[in-house]
Order: sequence, then C-alpha cells, then structure tokens
Amino acid sequence: MTRARLAILGLFLVGALSSPASAQGVPDATQTRAEILQLVSQSSVVEPDSDLTLRLHVTGAPAGARIHVEVHSRVPTRSDFKAALAGRVTRARVGPAIEVPATPDASGIVVATVPTRDPQSLLPPDADHVRIGEGVYPVTVDLLSSSGTLDSLVTFLIRLPVSRQFGPLGVAIVLPEGGTPALQPDGSSTLDSSVAQSVLGHASVLQAHSGIPLTVVPTGETVDALAKSSADELHKAVAGRQLPVAPYVRLRPSEWLSAGLGTELDREFDQGTATVRDTLGPPDPSTYIADDRLTDDAARALVQRGVHSLIVPEDGVSKVDERLFNRTLTQPFDLNGVSGLRVAAADAALSAHAGETGDPVLDANHLLADLAVLYFDDPPDKRAAVVAF
Repeated sequence: MTRARLAILGLFLVGALSSPASAQGVPDATQTRAEILQLVSQSSVVEPDSDLTLRLHVTGAPAGARIHVEVHSRVPTRSDFKAALAGRVTRARVGPAIEVPATPDASGIVVATVPTRDPQSLLPPDADHVRIGEGVYPVTVDLLSSSGTLDSLVTFLIRLPVSRQFGPLGVAIVLPEGGTPALQPDGSSTLDSSVAQSVLGHASVLQAHSGIPLTVVPTGETVDALAKSSADELHKAVAGRQLPVAPYVRLRPSEWLSAGLGTELDREFDQGTATVRDTLGPPDPSTYIADDRLTDDAARALVQRGVHSLIVPEDGVSKVDERLFNRTLTQPFDLNGVSGLRVAAADAALSAHAGETGDPVLDANHLLADLAVLYFDDPPDKRAAVVAF
C-alpha cells in the first residue's frame, strides 16, 4: 500500500478540495453560514517559531465587523479532538487573541496571522506571540459585529515538533473509481453521467498532483464503459500509482461463495484484472480492498489468488478492547483462522471528514489535524493510517 507523508497529504488535500470563493455580495435568505465566513487556505503545518496564516473569504459583513481568532490549548486525545470538531471548544485560550478588521480585499479575502513561539525558543519573547509546543491546537475564528457573532468556524493549528528523531505517520489513501453498472437489461451500455463526471474530475486532480502516492481502485465495468478520451485521461492519472486487484463489477465475494458461485467469482476477478491491465496498467495482485462482510472463506479465496495485503473497513472487524489498547489502531494485524494475510483497517472517522462542513478547505484541515492527533498519540512507534474514500 502506498504511503504519503503527513505534511504532503495536507498540501494535496487543500489543493484538491479547495474551490473558488463565491462572488462578494450581501447574503440572502438561502445563504448558509459557510458562505458568510469561509476558510480559503491556511498554513498546513506550523514550524517552531513560525506563523499560522489564515485566508478567509468574508461575504456581506457590515461596516466595523472584525475577525477574532483564538488558539486554545492542545487536544491531548482523539476524544478531545472530536469534541472540538463538534464545536465544543472548552479548552483554555493560549496567548493573546488576534483581531483584524473584516475588510476584504477586491477578491473578498481577509488575512489573519497568528505568530507563535516555542516555549524553549532562543528568540526574544514577545507579548503578541502565542507560545506553544508540538501538538494539535483548536483555533476558533469568529466574525463579530456590534450586534454579536455573525458566523464562526473551528480549524486547527498543527505545530510540528522541534526534534525530527521519529519518522512521520504513514498514510495510505484509497480512492475508488466506478459506480453502478453501465450494462442495461436490453444489452446496451449507458454509463451514468455523474459517474463519468466523477471519474474525469478525479483524473484531472490526480494528474495535477502526480507526485502524490495514491491507491486507486478502478471498477473494470466502469472503465470499459468510459469514453475513450476519459479512459485515456484516467490512464494518465493512475500512472505510477497502485491499482489493487478487483472484480469486474462491484460485488461481495463472501455472498458469491456462500451461493456456490466460486467459479463465476474467479471469472469476475479475471475479467476485472484483464480490463484494468489493458486499459490503465498492470494491477497489483497482492492487494485487495475488502467490504465490511468479508468472511474467512472469502479471505482464504483471496489468498489463493495471491492476495497477501488486505484493507478492511473499520466496522468490518471486531472492536479492540480499550482496557488493553486505549489508542486508535494504526498498525497491521492478522485475521484469526486465515494465514498469509496482513490486514489494515480503514479509519471511518478520517474518511468522514470529506464533505463534513461544506467548506472543502476546512474539511482538509480537519483530516490533516486528525492524522496529526494520531501521530502525536505515540510518535516513537512506526504506524500508519488508512483513509478510504
């Protein structure tokens, strides 16, 4: 499974998910709060003694409105992070608040900068600096007017450690490509337009970020149904990236085996492999992305096909006893009763950040901050997380 460094992932996601700010204007009755105050970009991570820079899109703020920014104390656990993510930021403020006029430039952007200092910094102290060590810190951003708070959001400051003695958290990103079958009951093939547009959009983004490691899981039947131009674009996008083995159509191997369709299941895998190989590139026969109903028999069948690396959904495996292991599982494990497989669980909370706020840049920050919380949970250990979209 390919792995991306934590900082690189953040840069990729911000670039891939950001969307142009809407035109400046007065909000109407249908306008959401996210359209009043929106995060356009921010420092993905902050080095010791460096600044956090927030670029905010402000729409329709009254005269005299201001942006009020506060950094709160570090979230020590993932539970604390989730509480802050839900807007329950109860941790004390760290250092002075930063306040700037909510007066946008011609593009509707307001810039707020939070200068920081490491507690052990050799630089001279400054009352305007927020003194913080390594870790993940909630940052509340409020749009204020004389009548009160107009809008607010919660983002996170990720302060990198001074020491780099420990390696980064490994991150595997899994992106499926495909959808409902294009084959119709009358024998014709009509690919759903939303599926075609999604594939083409992903291909464009992946080509623009060709250096980012990624695991792409193409559905062979969808690939067959793509227009040649779209298939060519997808071929360029997946060049050099991992293509795990997959059946020709999306299915649950365990259900086919329980129905006595083992031979037919092999044909589905053979056809899927041939289609991807001929159109996109050679699949990796050693890796499979499983569904949440994988059985021991299905796992053994995959091993017989040459699979030895498996990604399963988090809810597809039994829960870890928190009395024995009180951290998020970020290490591979074995399946009871099945030899020859190393398994990793896709973290559902990580993938849930995509689209959770309606602000794609804020979503990317939340995902990166969540990964950082996992890293700071136990930096000496070599660990990895799986983000499956």
